Amino acid sequence: MPRSSLHPPCRDKRPRSLIHGTQMQLKQDKMIFLCFFAAFLGIHSFSPTFVHPGVYLNASDLASLINRLNEKIEPQMSAFANASASPWGSLSYRVFGPPSDGAVTCGSYDKPNIGCSNETSDADAAFLHALLFIISGEPAHAALSRSIVNAYTTGLRSYNDSNAPLQAAWCGVKWTRTAELLRHTPNSGWTVDDTAAFSSMARNIHLPLIYKGSGSNGNWELSMIDAMLSFSVFLEDASLFEHALLFWRQRTPAYFYNHAADGNTHAPFPPGRPNYSTWYNQTVFNTSTNGVCQETCRDFGHMQMGMGACLAAAATARIAGVDLFAEEAPRLVGAMEFAAGWLLKGGKPQSPMLCSGAALNLDLVATFEVGFRELSSRLGNSLPLTQQHLALNVRPHAPPDSIVSDWETLTHGVTF
Repeated sequence: MPRSSLHPPCRDKRPRSLIHGTQMQLKQDKMIFLCFFAAFLGIHSFSPTFVHPGVYLNASDLASLINRLNEKIEPQMSAFANASASPWGSLSYRVFGPPSDGAVTCGSYDKPNIGCSNETSDADAAFLHALLFIISGEPAHAALSRSIVNAYTTGLRSYNDSNAPLQAAWCGVKWTRTAELLRHTPNSGWTVDDTAAFSSMARNIHLPLIYKGSGSNGNWELSMIDAMLSFSVFLEDASLFEHALLFWRQRTPAYFYNHAADGNTHAPFPPGRPNYSTWYNQTVFNTSTNGVCQETCRDFGHMQMGMGACLAAAATARIAGVDLFAEEAPRLVGAMEFAAGWLLKGGKPQSPMLCSGAALNLDLVATFEVGFRELSSRLGNSLPLTQQHLALNVRPHAPPDSIVSDWETLTHGVTF
C-alpha cells in the first residue's frame, strides 16, 4: 500500500523509529488511562449479577440444548451422538485421578507430564457427563461426574513446574463449568460439603497461580482470565469478577490487531505485567492484516487456544450482565474472519504481509462456535468465512474436545 494512503500529507519529519516509539508511548498512556478508568467504574458503579448456573452456560442455554435435541435439530444431534460415543462419554470411563502425592507436574511441551494429560482427560469427562445428566436425567452420569470432581478436590495438592499456571487455568475452567452445573441442577447428588471442598481448591490451589496474570504469550493470560471469571461466578466473588474483567479488556486488544482501532501498529501489551512475548516476525499492520493475532505466526493452534479462551470468558461475563462481545465486536469479528480465511485456504498462497512470508502452521482446534453464535446470530455481524470454516473444517474434522474447548458444537452450535 502506498505510504501516502497511510499518512496525512503533512508528514512528521522526525526519524521513523522516534515516530513509532512516540505512537507506542501514546497508546500505552491511553491504555493505562482506560484501564484505571475502567477499574474506577468497576469499583464504584458496577456489580455483576450472578445467576446460576452461570459459568459458560445458563439455564436458557441448557433448555435450548434439550429442546434442539428433542426436535432433532442439527448440529446438536450429530454433536450429541459423537460426544456420547466418545471415550469421555462412556459410563465405563476410567478415572485417572491426581497422582498419589497430589502433585500435578507440567513442563513445557509435556516435559514432564505427571498427571497433566490425565487431569485434562478427567476434566473433559466430568464436564461431558454433567451435560449428559442434564440432557438425559440419568443419575449415573451425575454420579460419575461428581466422583471425578471430588477425586481432585480431595486429592489435588499442587501444580508444579513451568506450565503450572497454565494447567491450573485450563483445568480450572473445566472443573468450574462442571461444578457449577452439578451444584445448580436438582438431583445431581451435589452437597454443601462438595461446594466447600471445591471452593477451597479454587482459592488455595488455582487462584494463587493465575490471579496476577502472565507476561507470556496471550493464550496463557486469556486462559487465566477465563478461569478467574469462572471461579468468580461459582464463588460469587464480585471483586475477582471485576479483576478478571479488567484483565480481559487489557489483553484482548493486545492480542488481536484491529486496524480501525489500532492504526499501523498493534496495541501495546497490558500494563503492569512483564512482557515476555513477541509477534513472531509479524511486522506489517494495515488493512490487509486486520485480525492478525499475537500468536498467528507462532502457530494457529496456540492462536485458536487464545481465541477460544477469550470467547468463552466473554460468554461467562455476558451471563453476569457484561457484554464483552458487543464491546469488542469489530476486533473479535476481524480476528475470527482473518483466521478462518487462512484455515480455509490451507495457508496458501503465502503472503509477504503475513509472518514475513513464512509458511503457516495450521493446526485445527474445535473452537469459534461460541463466537459465531454471539457475534453473528445474536449481534448480527457478518462472518461468512467463519461459517464456512465451522461447516467444512470444525464440525466434520476437529476433535470435539481440546485443552481450551469442550463440546462447543453441542453447547453453542447454531443451524446454518
